[in-house]
Amino acid sequence: MFTTVYALIASNIGGIVGICILLAFVGILNKIKKDLVGKFIDVAKRVSKPHQYESTVQMSITCDMDINQELSRLLFGAKASRVGLFLFHNGSVFSTHSPIWKISGTHERCETGISQEFHKVQDVKASLLTPLIHPMFTGQDSSGVQSIKPARCPANGQRCNRKSAIFRVDPANIDDAFSHNFLVNRGTKFGIMAPLTNWNDSVVGFIFVEYCHDGFLSDEELLKNTHLACTTTQAVYSLISALEPIDIIDQKKIYGL
Repeated sequence: MFTTVYALIASNIGGIVGICILLAFVGILNKIKKDLVGKFIDVAKRVSKPHQYESTVQMSITCDMDINQELSRLLFGAKASRVGLFLFHNGSVFSTHSPIWKISGTHERCETGISQEFHKVQDVKASLLTPLIHPMFTGQDSSGVQSIKPARCPANGQRCNRKSAIFRVDPANIDDAFSHNFLVNRGTKFGIMAPLTNWNDSVVGFIFVEYCHDGFLSDEELLKNTHLACTTTQAVYSLISALEPIDIIDQKKIYGL
């Protein structure tokens, strides 16, 4: 019996060796494929996320510097008193397990002689400023907060296709005491509020352009500054999103893993 088994194995030894070689070759090809895909993803990350491989601290510093540069351009271009970035976030929940929606000022640029105020707005309950920020989410005007919807872009004359409206803010006409005092105590007499939206058109924050001097802008200046605020929000979100890692699920979907 054993002789028969040995004979059978001996007669098929060539085929067995061939199968082993084939399996090994397939394994090598799979490894090469994974390595190439991994390198492709790595290159894609480096191209699309230029700060991806810097340290966390350096990434944050670089992003902050870039955002401040964009805000400085807006400050001088719009001849404003103060411009800054507010971001929405949630760091905790109530005992009822409902989330606490908060807002914090993260970046600010001011002209000479104007006080810096954004550092005072940290972890503030967004509900306290509902009359001010509610229009950004509903598209509906409120007292003192009216949407600016130019039919065409003041810069290039093309039809404006922005999905979220930009708002003019008149603190004197806001009837909510907290929102009114929040702006008046900062010295704000007029403002432009530009929502910061993500890829899904969800509002994640806003840029606020503040004027602390008397006199309102002309309609032409208002439209021009609205466009500046709009382009700044797009640039700022681009900088912020560059810090986000490529999602694993998206990698599989994009690269066919």
